Amino acid sequence: MKKLSDTYKELGIDFTFPIEIEDANGNRTYCEDSDGLWSRWEYDANGNVTYYEDSNDYWRKSEYDVNGNLTYYETRSGDREGTPRSQSCAGKFDSPRSHVCDECQGLLDGYFTGRMHQDGFDVRMECQKCGKEEAVKFSFVTKQTEAL
Repeated sequence: MKKLSDTYKELGIDFTFPIEIEDANGNRTYCEDSDGLWSRWEYDANGNVTYYEDSNDYWRKSEYDVNGNLTYYETRSGDREGTPRSQSCAGKFDSPRSHVCDECQGLLDGYFTGRMHQDGFDVRMECQKCGKEEAVKFSFVTKQTEAL
């Protein structure tokens, strides 16, 4: 990643070190010191750090449940723990139900649970609003089911 100080220099913008940037919620998103060391952060809507990287070529991705508990992380060095919700299916699939919570109408967010079956796969869904969890079966779309 290009250092912000280099961009400022190219644009002729005066600055002093340290360069510190915060988002609208007061979360630090970038910091660079006079030695050229920098760090950057990304956050979810609840203020949890979802991505971090720095000038030492280190990075960490993190995911949290609706209560702010860490549910998954991985690092540049290959450390990882938990099950990422961000896994996706490369093929077409169809769900027999909506992705809205029956109780509070909040959006459901899901991740692949590793249970594949001949006609599709299972996904663990969690409501982003109330935290209710449920298993949902997804079926692969075939030419036969598309015709229906």
